[in-house]
Amino acid sequence: MSPAGHDILAERDAHTRMKGKYMNIHGLQKMTLLDFPGRVACTVFLGGCDLRCPFCHNAELIDGTAKPVMDENELLAFLEKRKHAPFTNH
Repeated sequence: MSPAGHDILAERDAHTRMKGKYMNIHGLQKMTLLDFPGRVACTVFLGGCDLRCPFCHNAELIDGTAKPVMDENELLAFLEKRKHAPFTNH
């Protein structure tokens, strides 16, 4: 892990200790070909947005009725596993 990555993890751990929770993960689209053109990516839906866009189609993420689907450690483990997975086209 790079020194910058270590600093991010240390900052996250400090924030977690202060707040008790770092991310409100309410959804995970494990694969998307649209959100990062030319790349295979995933989309993480986080709760607590305060923008209140009138066209938003994820209102349950704003009003708090959506239940978290995983904690941040599960998400980070998924992303780490995905990062090292070989790409195949079958």
